[in-house]
Amino acid sequence: MALAMVLVLLVAGSALAGTATGSGYQRRGAPGRNAELTSTPLIVPAGVTATITDVTCDGDGFWIEGPVSASFSTGAEAIGFRLPSGTYRFYPNLKEGQFPQQKAMVSVTATWP
Repeated sequence: MALAMVLVLLVAGSALAGTATGSGYQRRGAPGRNAELTSTPLIVPAGVTATITDVTCDGDGFWIEGPVSASFSTGAEAIGFRLPSGTYRFYPNLKEGQFPQQKAMVSVTATWP
């Protein structure tokens, strides 16, 4: 009986665990004409708090917009940052002198127990 209870708790706990990834990019362009700022959101379900576990960024850092907003100079600086439930968008900073046809990209992965 005790073993059955432990198994039920383990299965229930693992069903709540999750991982989500969001990304974004920015392309320099002529102001008001062809610059691009795009994001695929990361959604943290209601009732959980996620932790950023992985970041890939080829820009000069990035920023987060959502229930909690923040900016980071590097991807490594964001590891461990906590995101309460909600929808988050990520945008990379362009590098100084970046050519108009180039774009900066960021991808952020968060997990929750």
